[in-house]
Amino acid sequence: STMYDPHGCNVEMAARIKENVRCAVSVVGGINSPDLAEKIIAAGKADFVVLGRQMIADPGFVSKASAGHGDLVRGCIRCMRCFPGPREEVTDEEKFEQVNQEGCSINPCYEFKQYLTHVPQAESPKKVLVVGGGAAGMQAAITASKRGHYVILVEKAGRLGGILNYAENDSDKGDLKQLAETMAREAAFEKIEVRLHTEVDAALIKEVAPDVIIAAVGSSPLMPSIPGIEGKNVISALEAYAPDAVSGQTIVVLGGGMVGCETAVHLMKKGKDVTIVEMLPQLAKGAYRLHKHKLRDLIQQNIPFYLNTRCVEILENGVIVENENGRAFIPADTIVCAAGMKSNPIHELEELAGDAVFKAIGDCVLPRNLYEAITEGFLAALEI
Repeated sequence: STMYDPHGCNVEMAARIKENVRCAVSVVGGINSPDLAEKIIAAGKADFVVLGRQMIADPGFVSKASAGHGDLVRGCIRCMRCFPGPREEVTDEEKFEQVNQEGCSINPCYEFKQYLTHVPQAESPKKVLVVGGGAAGMQAAITASKRGHYVILVEKAGRLGGILNYAENDSDKGDLKQLAETMAREAAFEKIEVRLHTEVDAALIKEVAPDVIIAAVGSSPLMPSIPGIEGKNVISALEAYAPDAVSGQTIVVLGGGMVGCETAVHLMKKGKDVTIVEMLPQLAKGAYRLHKHKLRDLIQQNIPFYLNTRCVEILENGVIVENENGRAFIPADTIVCAAGMKSNPIHELEELAGDAVFKAIGDCVLPRNLYEAITEGFLAALEI
């Protein structure tokens, strides 16, 4: 199952089978929390549950649940990194791409298996200041704390999570919202000092006097130099998830990468008439393979799209696009720009670091994906 399928997607089939056989019945399929597993068994729909990808995402599922810490289980987000699909199903388009990805997007220890059971204690505990409470920053803080360092995690917003928090308004991305909340609970469990609504300046650096500063200040939407891009009818893909942010009925999404495609599907499910404009010859090129195929299926069935096409101008009532057939006008009430992200600057923070060891991780180094953010946070903490 992908993120577009319900959790426990096979439960009702298992229940029907259980009604008609005398042996024990198990069920597998998108079960990623102790609460869901318990409900399935308590309802008599299966005798036991089987966990596949979930045990990659968090091998501590059973031990955490039995210890009463089920809320600390990192639920599998079904991104399809660990299982991109059978090799025999690789298309000609994909044959030059990496079809078997190593690692898990939310469990860095899956790739670095020497740390599956524990991370080594630091030889010399230090005071670590982590700036930015997104996925990279939270992972760095959690791992550093597990190693015995005293960690202060600073976030300028009113809650931890960073870009993950944009998922809260997308019914298909509940697992990302849960991940942000789970990692925040992990930070509390590790007794990390969390300071929200806090900007880092010289006074704070002087007060904290950290031995190490880890910058995880993330990225911001990239708005390309297209005439009309500053118009009131233009918003970023991140802004498109906010309630009532999208005006009108007809929407053009500029950018058909994974973010653009996911945003288009989200808006389509909200009842909007969406069109995607993509400069490349394919949609969702950077997505993991099975997720990419699911996205493309949803789009081909519900959303018009233009490939090998670029936007040359944004107007008050739509966009002008250009491809090998010439120019065309696409009407739109709102234009959603999904042209990627740009790293937030870190040079001022690096200058403030003084004698402290300075490390930069995540999107402020180079905007990428959740796997890179969490992996870099984990590795940065191991190097301290």
